[in-house]
Amino acid sequence: MAGERLLSYEDARRAIYLPTYRWVLEHRVEAEVAELKELSARGEVVLLDYTTNGDVADLRTPLSHAALIAAHLEDRWP
Repeated sequence: MAGERLLSYEDARRAIYLPTYRWVLEHRVEAEVAELKELSARGEVVLLDYTTNGDVADLRTPLSHAALIAAHLEDRWP
């Protein structure tokens, strides 16, 4: 058995999903992130997503990829 404790949805978001997502942004798509930073320095950038939920504690809808990317670009990672 790998573990004995089942994480709540929010705890799993915080302990697994967010660190993994940030790692991907920093290690697998760093060129794309740098390009978005450059574009945003020159003007407004709009990121579209199916959902708009950027609140890790709001479990009613999935987290928004656009909101997470924007948070990363703006140095306000949850």
